[in-house]
Amino acid sequence: MSWVIIVLMVVAAVSSGLTLKRAAAGNFRKPVGRMYKKQYSRRGFLTQGIMVTGAAVLVYSGVDEAVDSWHTKSVRSDSTDSAANFLNHIGERKWFFAWAGLAATDVLLASTPLSRWGRKTCESVIVGLPMLWGTQYLLGASRPKETGSPKYDPFNDDNSASGHTFMAAIPMLTLAKSQAPAPAKIAGYLGSLPVGWARMNDRKHYLSQVLLGYGMAWNAVTLQESSNHSENHLQS
Repeated sequence: MSWVIIVLMVVAAVSSGLTLKRAAAGNFRKPVGRMYKKQYSRRGFLTQGIMVTGAAVLVYSGVDEAVDSWHTKSVRSDSTDSAANFLNHIGERKWFFAWAGLAATDVLLASTPLSRWGRKTCESVIVGLPMLWGTQYLLGASRPKETGSPKYDPFNDDNSASGHTFMAAIPMLTLAKSQAPAPAKIAGYLGSLPVGWARMNDRKHYLSQVLLGYGMAWNAVTLQESSNHSENHLQS
């Protein structure tokens, strides 16, 4: 079903874009380049270090294990499992192809609200993924249902930051941080949260891992927005 939605999103963007003016390819390359410079600069690594430090506090203070135990015993049920099963699809990697398709439409055919949303989301994902992957492997933490411990074991595993949370939060945060009407912004912020909860419900990630994935998504979207403002300022 999700594949059908992805195809329809791309087709809708292409169909609406055919009647509008063409966009320059530089509108994609330039902001992405600026985002990479900021993300992988001294300040960017400092920001990442602060987020990892915050996550480590939850890991080594026992908060992760306490939250996991409480949720499993007091909250998890057949109903939450059903909801989580649906929500998990929203954070799957295949959605990247939808955002890439919309970005290509925005760059090569025409710019529409839908295609701009897809392009901004695609830019944030592209810039944030290397940091996400590096953090996952560097810290090396495992899933709750695998070892029962959130402690870091460098290069041993790749679950230290939730990839599903990252992928699902970026499009919603992009919407929330855009110039959309207030109801859409609120929906964006609220919509960026459920997939992280779903990963905790299924014991695929600890709280620290969900928050780290979410924080990295927030940072990537913030960089995209600042880059977009810089581009508009240069063109004005």
